[in-house]
Order: sequence, then structure tokens, then C-alpha cells
Amino acid sequence: MLLRLPLCLLLISLFVSSVYADSVELELGMGGSYYEPGLPRRLIEDAAIQESFSPYSISFPGTTQIETSSALFSFGQLDLYSNDFIFSLFFRNHYPRVTGTYFIPGTNGILLGVNNYDIEDRVQGVGFSHIFYALNDRLRFIPGYGFIGYSQYMKFKGNALSIINSTSPATVQYGRDQTDNGRTSTTSAFIGLGIEFDFSETIRLKSQIRYMPLSSGDFTLNMQSYIRETSPTSGGTTVSLLGFQVMNGKAMHSLFDIDTKIQYALSDYVQFNVGFRYERIGSKYSPNAFYAPFNATVQDNSGTTNGFLLLYSFEALTDERVYQPLGQNLGTAYFSITFRTERTNI
Repeated sequence: MLLRLPLCLLLISLFVSSVYADSVELELGMGGSYYEPGLPRRLIEDAAIQESFSPYSISFPGTTQIETSSALFSFGQLDLYSNDFIFSLFFRNHYPRVTGTYFIPGTNGILLGVNNYDIEDRVQGVGFSHIFYALNDRLRFIPGYGFIGYSQYMKFKGNALSIINSTSPATVQYGRDQTDNGRTSTTSAFIGLGIEFDFSETIRLKSQIRYMPLSSGDFTLNMQSYIRETSPTSGGTTVSLLGFQVMNGKAMHSLFDIDTKIQYALSDYVQFNVGFRYERIGSKYSPNAFYAPFNATVQDNSGTTNGFLLLYSFEALTDERVYQPLGQNLGTAYFSITFRTERTNI
């Protein structure tokens, strides 16, 4: 995917530049970023408090710990110039790994879990801008608008161990969940402003701001699950559950980013850029009722019994507490290369 999209942009630029545009710029870059997790944070916090309605009960609030690895960052932008008008195609991706642990103590037992998320945080969009000049064309203001698609794709693996001594006999339970297709996304319009200032013929300062207001979307997290429960004091009775869990709901996202870079012209057709980007992503999640069909197998001294089990959960009180509006701060340092044709119109 990293190579496929830039290659497509390059092919588009070569075609369009020869037919429509006066000039073309194609920027491709990469770097490292600080990344604060969004939906994974809420999922880990949700796992740290358990609510049940048959019979109704709420667990002690648990503790959580969340760690995020340094994220690889890649981006690209294709600008097609026609007189003072710019048509743009752009993308950017973060690739963080998030690890979260949660622990729920209680008078009747404990629950310990570890969740791992591999995330691809994407922005893709199209923009339309117009150039206004000042200071003998050295200073340029470039207001614009367009459409953005924002999404997070997640690969998830979770392991949980619980020991319950309130039942007779006491039980030990191990659970494993995983999915390769977790997703949250939205699409909306944005407004933006770019500023360019030429210090000399070879050095330029370029900044760009984009803002997408809070917009409706959705999220899904459909997991394959395996649960094994053992009662050691009862002669080794075990219950095994194999199935899947369906979790989805509404999501709302907003996006603000500001990108500032210094550009150095290596030639008339190539620029080297060093820059910094800050992003602020606002999110609000509202999960629907959660259900999970399982194939159940019970093994004891009398033999093996198979059956079907449907689990249903709607955590009305705790979800309202957990899924509060969330803000993510992302900071990225990067370098990039800009390939361009001669901008004779500027």
C-alpha cells in the first residue's frame, strides 16, 4: 500500500500534466511521529469495568496502562496548477502499535488482560485552492476547501485471565479475542489555508492548515473469540466456547492539522523538504448493544456435551461513563522530496 498509492499519484501526475495542468508538483515523504491512541484507549478502559444485567452488577473500577510505540509516518500530495488555481490530491498514514493492560480486583476474584493493536491511521482527500500574491509575489496566501476521508484500521489481539472464587467450585477462565478488520471512519468537507514565503530563489517557507468539523461516521470491531473455563477443585470440569463477538456503533470525528516546512531547491525540478506536522483529532464513540454467538463444549467425568450459547450485553451505565469525547494529539517530524515541473504561471 505504501508504494502503490504514490505510484498511482505519479502516473496521474504524468498524464494530467501533459493534458490539463500548467505545472505539477508531487511531494512524497516519511518520518516518525508521536501518536496518542483513540478508539483503542476507549476499548481498554471499557474492558476495565464490567457491567452485567442478569443478575445486575457492576465490577470494581479497574486500572489501565497504555503504551504506544513510535509510529512510522508517510504522506504524499499531488498539486496541479492552472493559472492561479490548484487542484490537490493528498494522503497521510500513521502506523503505531498500542499495548494496553487492565486489572480488575475484587472480593470474589481478579481479572487481568492484555490487548495489542496494530493501527493504520489514514487521511485521504481532494482539495481546491486559489493563490493570492503579495510582496512582489514573494508572499502567497492560498485559501482552499475540499473533502477528507478519515479512518483508523486495526488489527487486534487480546488475552484475558480471570480467577473467580465466589462460585462453588472456584473457576479459572482464559479468553482470547482477535480481529484483522477493526475500523472507524468518517468523510466530510474541510476548509484550509496555505502560506508560502520565498526567502530566496532556493529557500522557501511553506505552511498549510486544514480543519474538518465534527462529522458523523461509524465503527466496527468483529472479533473471533475463544474462552476456556476450568474448575480445578471439581475434578477438572472444563467449558470451552468458540465463536465471534460483534461490536459496532456510531462515531464522530473532527480533524485539525497544521504543517510547516522549509523547502530547499536542489534544481529547477527537485526540492528537499524538512518539516513538522501537528494534528488534533476529536472523537466521540457510542457503542450499540453487544452480542456474541458461541459453540459451547462441556467436558466432565460423565463425558462431553455440545451446545449453543448466545451472549448479549448492553452496558448502559458504564458505557456512558467510559465513552466520553476524546482528543488525540499527534506530532510528526519528517523529510520529503518534491518533484515539480516549471511553474511558469508563478
